[in-house]
Amino acid sequence: MAFAIVSQEPHARTPAGVFLSPGVWKSFSQWWSVLRDVRLLQPAKHLSEPPADWMRLPDFVDARELVCPPVGFMERRRIVMRNAKTHLQGVDWLDIRHPSYEAYYTGIVAKKLKIPIVAELHGDWHEVAKSETNKSLLRKLTRKYRANKAYRIYCELVAEARGVISIGPALAEKYVPKGKPLLVTANNVVEEHDFFARTDFSLKTPPRILFVAALHWTKGLQPLFEAMTILKSRGQEFQLVVAGVGEAQKALQQYAEKEGFADRVHFAGVVPHGSQLYGEYRKADVFVLPSLSEGVARVIHEAMSQGCPAVSTNVGGTPWLLRDGAGLMVPPSDPQALAEAILSVLRDESLRRRLSEQGFQAAREHCFEKQREEIADFLQTIVPRELLTEQSQHQHPPV
Repeated sequence: MAFAIVSQEPHARTPAGVFLSPGVWKSFSQWWSVLRDVRLLQPAKHLSEPPADWMRLPDFVDARELVCPPVGFMERRRIVMRNAKTHLQGVDWLDIRHPSYEAYYTGIVAKKLKIPIVAELHGDWHEVAKSETNKSLLRKLTRKYRANKAYRIYCELVAEARGVISIGPALAEKYVPKGKPLLVTANNVVEEHDFFARTDFSLKTPPRILFVAALHWTKGLQPLFEAMTILKSRGQEFQLVVAGVGEAQKALQQYAEKEGFADRVHFAGVVPHGSQLYGEYRKADVFVLPSLSEGVARVIHEAMSQGCPAVSTNVGGTPWLLRDGAGLMVPPSDPQALAEAILSVLRDESLRRRLSEQGFQAAREHCFEKQREEIADFLQTIVPRELLTEQSQHQHPPV
């Protein structure tokens, strides 16, 4: 009997084997530690050798290629559904990590094949469509239609699922009816031994602001860079470190040059998960994620676990993660409020200390070890015993 997981995170196919990035590897390890036969359905990168920090899949995990990007929208749909039909043969249960087009299309095929599913809700297409800032006339005219369709997709997915894992309570409250088996978790991958309690709250020279995420406009990059313009106009020195890659980078570079602060922005690219990424959080005076929509952002939890004060937007599961003073929140798409929040952290050492200490304690409530146990217990309540193993098949190595 096989249990499959479908997601948008790509794996690397190489002559040496199949590899995943460290964060994705660790996230999936929560599942294969309790399942006998695991199959991953993902986009694939074909490489001559794996990226330096990526980790090889254990032999008992069978990785299958859904699509090899980049391909166009309609072509991706055709390829994913064709491959899903093949890769779902012999699968008894399927976990759908939504939102992603790969998960959505695979779910359509699974429904036709009558395969039971577990739904993982990691974000909200409905909110993304509602808050979209794309200026295309076609996108504006179809925004309401796309938002309504996204809402229906979520409702149908949850209705069909045998159980739901919601990243944060906001998605559960919005989509999951009472009585449906439910686990609310934080989607965190920081282990207890990697936590770092900050004791020095003096500012760097210049003060260091950190952003970590894919460089997509839904992450609030436009209001973030507009907030940097405000900081500059207020005479605030800063260095903005942008860790991530994506389609917005060129436009952001041009904006920073136009506004006269390009020399204060460092595009760091993808920082490998683990000690390198944790080191960036430890060096930062404030972490900022002004997303337009989120489930529960893993990077906020990472920042708090390293004692870095966090500023984010009050969307999705963020208020739950930053509850009780664990961080500062502002409305989405409000660069003035964002700039004021950042300034308040940079100019008040007692506030930095309070946010660091309370955020650190909040992060400890959702350490990786506790979360892994919760997922294992939840799967045992909904998945047939034949799919489960009595003990961990693969010890999780340090990353």
